[in-house]
Amino acid sequence: MLPQLPFSLSSAAAYLSAVAAVPVSSSTASSISLDEYFGHLIPVTNDVIFNQLSGPETGSDPGVVLLVIPVPEHPEWETFYIRDNCLMYNSWLNELATFGDESQYLRPFIDDAVHALLRSQHVPSISGNIFTGGLEEVAFDKHIGKLLDPSARVGSPAADGPPFRAAMLVKYAEWLLESKQNNGTWVADVLWPAIDLDLQWVSLDWNESSWDLWWPPVWGGSYWTASLQYRALYAGAQLSRKIGRVESTADYQSRAALILDYMQTFWNEDEEFMAETTVTDVSTGGRSGYGVAPLTVSVLNFDPTLGCDSKTFQPCSDRALSSLKVIDDAFKQLLPINAGDQPVLLGFFLEEEMFSGHPQFFSTFSAAEQLLDALVTWI
Repeated sequence: MLPQLPFSLSSAAAYLSAVAAVPVSSSTASSISLDEYFGHLIPVTNDVIFNQLSGPETGSDPGVVLLVIPVPEHPEWETFYIRDNCLMYNSWLNELATFGDESQYLRPFIDDAVHALLRSQHVPSISGNIFTGGLEEVAFDKHIGKLLDPSARVGSPAADGPPFRAAMLVKYAEWLLESKQNNGTWVADVLWPAIDLDLQWVSLDWNESSWDLWWPPVWGGSYWTASLQYRALYAGAQLSRKIGRVESTADYQSRAALILDYMQTFWNEDEEFMAETTVTDVSTGGRSGYGVAPLTVSVLNFDPTLGCDSKTFQPCSDRALSSLKVIDDAFKQLLPINAGDQPVLLGFFLEEEMFSGHPQFFSTFSAAEQLLDALVTWI
């Protein structure tokens, strides 16, 4: 029986990054409500995520969600990638925090995910071991082992791995600390050492260049990575106080403040959008900077208690909304499918060449979710 997990639009971007859109004809789509559409969507996405991308049928270790549905011709694609898995884990943790585990299926999946993240820290890889750069490795085989095929680990090592992993562990720790769970001892003794390991790496190496999140990746400074580093250090400092592990709290706070200032340097004052990367010379293999990574940052770091704060790029802030408009206009002109008076479909970034460049479900849902989150804040 498939787990019928609670579903919200805040989870849609992460879920649809893992699966293709559910086939619904235009005539059907126009005649059903949003709730009915999600009712059609949930069983299909659950089947893909829990039976075809993960679980015993794939031969993967518990907690592993593969990048693609396995095909015998391409075993190198059966990859456990920290970034993609954390996007999925983030949606699960959101559901757990919002709805609890009424289905009694969600908590076991999250427990497996957390253990997968803990294991990933200790795998000797091409990047090194836990002391020599291995924390930056973001791609593993389906048993969370070392990948030897370079074609299977494009974009690794990557500096977004340690902070994204830490941020998910912190998010789970915060839930475990709630009175209903009251599991502070396990958080302090088991989770915190792993969290602290990644936070120490981020605190020391946050200002180093790295591969960014798209394919093909570029080597440089990344707004996406910086935002994850800020989030992990800020949230980690808060958690350290709650559990009495304050040895590095001041350091993590000061580094978070530095990174938040660094994030402002990506703002393009002339065109009023947040650039994705510091490598913006297209003629030498860089990018224009136009892309949806900042939109995804806005959604991922959404905190309604911050209102429309521009520095943290909250969804309803002037900078986030201006960026959305600029990126929306850019893709409307770029992609032929956007011709005419209809909602704009977004790709990853303007220079994308995968499958000749095309709209991405993940990107378009990120834009929709940013607008929804903005409305939530205003209301």
